[in-house]
Parts: sequence; C-alpha cells; structure tokens
Amino acid sequence: FNWKYDGKGYGALGGQKRFVSDSISSSATFSEAGETEISLYLPTNASITEAQIDLTGLPYGSGELDEYLLASVNTNEGSRSYEASLSMFGDDYYTLWMDDGDLDTMVRLDDNLIFRSYTSDNWNDEILIKDTIDNEQLLSPTVSATENIVVALWIKDVGSESFEMTYSSDNGQNWEANTDINLATDHYILYDMDMIVDSSDDIHVVWSSLETSSTEEDYQIFYSKSTDNGNTWTSEIMLSESDSSSSISPKIDHDDGKIHVAWEEFDDVNGYYQTQYSMSNNNGDSFSSSDKLSSSNSVLDVTVTASGDDVLVGWAESDSSSSQINVKSRSSSNSGSSFNL
Repeated sequence: FNWKYDGKGYGALGGQKRFVSDSISSSATFSEAGETEISLYLPTNASITEAQIDLTGLPYGSGELDEYLLASVNTNEGSRSYEASLSMFGDDYYTLWMDDGDLDTMVRLDDNLIFRSYTSDNWNDEILIKDTIDNEQLLSPTVSATENIVVALWIKDVGSESFEMTYSSDNGQNWEANTDINLATDHYILYDMDMIVDSSDDIHVVWSSLETSSTEEDYQIFYSKSTDNGNTWTSEIMLSESDSSSSISPKIDHDDGKIHVAWEEFDDVNGYYQTQYSMSNNNGDSFSSSDKLSSSNSVLDVTVTASGDDVLVGWAESDSSSSQINVKSRSSSNSGSSFNL
C-alpha cells in the first residue's frame, strides 16, 4: 500500500530515488560508534537483484570553529566595512569591499573601495582601489581572479549609473587606472550586477537594469563579455523574457566554456519572486530559455555554482505556512539541461 505508480510515488519501477522520508537524499550523524537505518521504499514482494551504494561524508567535528581570518581593516579607527566580494584561485584569496572612509581620514558619505589579497600564506597590505568624490556612490563591487589577471568591477552612480573597472596583471600588487567601460550605455538605473573571469581570462558580466528604449518599467537581466581586458564588449543578450516582470540580483558562474546564470524574477500573477536559471554551452555566445527552479514560495538571495557538468542553484525561500526562511537548492549533473526535483 506504500507503493504508487501514479502521482506522488517513489520513482519509476526499478528506478526508485526517494527515501522513506520522501527526500532524494538522506544522511546519518555519528558522534561515536553506532548504527542507523536509512530506508528506500520498494514495491511489495520485490527482490533486489543488483545494488550499489555510494557513501560520502565528513568527519564528525568537535563543534569548535577555527579562528576567523580578518580580511578587512579598520582604516581610520572607526570605519565600517560592507558589501564584500571574494574570489579564490588555488590557495590564494582576493577580497574587495566598501569602506566608509579612506586609509587616512573619514569623510561622511565618502565611501571608498578597498582591495586586499591573501597569497603565499600571508595577508598583503590593503590597496585603495577607488577614492570616491562628492555625490558619487559605488554599488555591487565584485572581484574575480585567475592565474593571469585580477579584475575589479563596480557600478558608479553620479546621478546616472555606469560600469567602472580596473585590473591587475601581477596578482593584485599593481592596478591599471580605473576606466569607465562601454557597457549598458543605453540603459538606466543599473540595479545590481555580478561578474566572473574564466580560465581564458574572458570577463563575463550579468546585470539588472531598465532599457532606455523600452516603455516597460520592469528590470531585465542582461549579459555581455569581454575578451580583451574590458576594452570592448559583445552585444548584450537579454536572459530574462522580455514580457516578464522585474528580474533582479543575477549571479553567474562558469566551467569549461559553459556559463550559468541564476536570478530572482517577480511573478506578478501570484505575487512572489521565483528562482530563474539560464545557461550557455558556447561561452556566452547564446543562452537557453530561462527555467523556473523554485516552488510557489517567494525567494531571495539566489546563487549558482558549477564544476564540470555539475551545477548547483541555491536560494533562500520563505515558508508561507510557518513564516520561516529555508535554504533550498536544486542540482544538475548534465550542465543545467535538467535539474532534480
């Protein structure tokens, strides 16, 4: 009576994928020697003729955490650090954050952009990347690094928004002059963005904005890339559907010539944000139609990561029945062509 062939079952006959808990995964925790039972539902009177078990796990911890590594610095005995971005290449770390002062003095509403790297097992001195001027605001600072280049990109707001960037070819020790880049020049209200540099040192950018030529008042998700350190950019591609409601907070990752993008998109019929995903298998030349991955609850803080053919999209989702926020994810083992339930 626990077996169903229609509706909510436990997988096709011979392809059961759900545990007794109705989950597609199960875990056990052992603080000491012991045993636990993890069960799959099978059809009545079934005989198992072949089986395979794959186990992965982590050693049971003591509950104590390592000492944190403080990347930001107190630049003037009272500064506040926020909007941090982190990139890792091998054992090296590269951080970028906003600071509400500069390295010597604090000026109210004069927030600046600071970079710091962790290489050869040491934190290097901080570098002032951007010293803002009056009435200038920086948004969405992002850093990404490869073996050959470290790129810092951000949105600059001086009454109208534009993209500004710089890069380092010597592991973050010295930086090129900050440059306005020719991207989204026919857009306005650049809401937010994300950026990644791939193994060929191509720079991939996704952002949310309004098009000047459009009569719609909904934000859309756009993509472009540069193969020459930001000097020129490809024609932008709109990833969200042109007739969709506002889409914001895009996140991007890459692996082996494949680009993966996830974002939050508002469903104006049902009144909630949903997780949307799109991918490119030709290094950003074209993208698939977007797919909804979340359920009927509103989402926030969407993210995506990829390794080979494995893609993981995660988000925070409100639980309408309990008013709690849960962290959820869906994974793909075929480069985003399909996702598990």
